[in-house]
Amino acid sequence: MHMEKKEEKWSKPRASERMVDRLDRIVCWSTEVSINTLEKIRFAEVERERRNKRPILRYFLTMMLM
Repeated sequence: MHMEKKEEKWSKPRASERMVDRLDRIVCWSTEVSINTLEKIRFAEVERERRNKRPILRYFLTMMLM
């Protein structure tokens, strides 16, 4: 009986520590995913801007060479 109470005292903090560890892993993972997503979105925007500028650049270069 005395041992059971002692185990209960120890198991509650361990369970809460495990829960905190799980939540911490989820938060870190979701933060990492969101950062990667933001980087991909930004990279796509930069690429889109570059593609849009190229035809205009080609046009001006062609006109300057004429």
